[in-house]
Amino acid sequence: MQFSKMHGLGNDFMVVDAVTQNVFFSPELIRRLADRHLGVGFDQLLVVEPPYDPELDFPLSHLQCRR
Repeated sequence: MQFSKMHGLGNDFMVVDAVTQNVFFSPELIRRLADRHLGVGFDQLLVVEPPYDPELDFPLSHLQCRR
């Protein structure tokens, strides 16, 4: 899985492009990836999804993860 990790205002973001790659996030996978010692380490996961209508929208899923 390709992703970007970004930081801003004390938050860590994992940003995943689900337009160009197929991704599935189970709750367990999110917990493992969010772990700062064993995974990527983030408190927010952003997933950019394919648009339903490219001329009108561009879905973005935002998951707030607890530390």
